[in-house]
Parts: sequence; structure tokens; C-alpha cells
Amino acid sequence: MIVGHPHGAAGRWLGLPLPAGGRWSGRHFYVRAWAAVEACGADMNTLIALGTGAAFGFSVFVTIAARWVSARGVVPQVYYEAVAAIIALVLLGNLLEARAKVGPRVQSAGSSVSSHDSARDPAGCRDRSLDRGRSGR
Repeated sequence: MIVGHPHGAAGRWLGLPLPAGGRWSGRHFYVRAWAAVEACGADMNTLIALGTGAAFGFSVFVTIAARWVSARGVVPQVYYEAVAAIIALVLLGNLLEARAKVGPRVQSAGSSVSSHDSARDPAGCRDRSLDRGRSGR
């Protein structure tokens, strides 16, 4: 637990609003998961929504009923920061995936260089095999 002692009531109550921003920014996971369930299907959004929803729900229950949980021999651990971290990492992964799909930047409109003219090997040298293929050698 990041905020306070993991077994202290103050730490549990202070940790409660922590995933609020993450859950709000990841709300599309929950919306898409519900749509998938209504269509009798499941996808990655369902997995994320189910996991983070269960962790958040359990943590809220433990925060509210810590004495009841402790009386039954269960340590009242909360997982608020795990919910926030999972949603943040999945959103970061989505961002990186979207940037990778865009690919390298497109050359400026004024450039008339074809892709064969700008082909280079890993050392940065022009790939001469493309020139041989074009000239028929």
C-alpha cells in the first residue's frame, strides 16, 4: 500500500479515492466489456473490467467492513493502487500500440524521393541491391 500502513484504517480510507482517476480514464474498458457481455462474448476489455472491478469492489468492502473481515481471520488488505496501476499500464500499452500502427513519419509532400531511393541497410548505407534490380542486372 502506498498511502499509510496497509493494515491501518487511515491508509485504507486514504487509498479509496486513488483509483478514481484511473477508473474514470479507463471507463471505456467497462463500457466495452458490458457491450461484449450483452452480445454473449468476451474480449480483453472484459478481462480488464472484471479484474479491476473485482479488486476495487473487494477493497471497498474491506475498507468499510475491516473489523468484520479481521474477526474472520482475513488480513484487511486493499488493492486500490493495483487497480490504478493496471488501468494506467493498459492505457499506456494502447497508446504505444496506436503509435506503432501509425508507422514512421511520412515524408513531406514536397519530397519526390521514392521508397527505393531511400532504402538503407542497418549501417545507414544505401541498399545497392535495389539499384541492381531496377536496372536489370
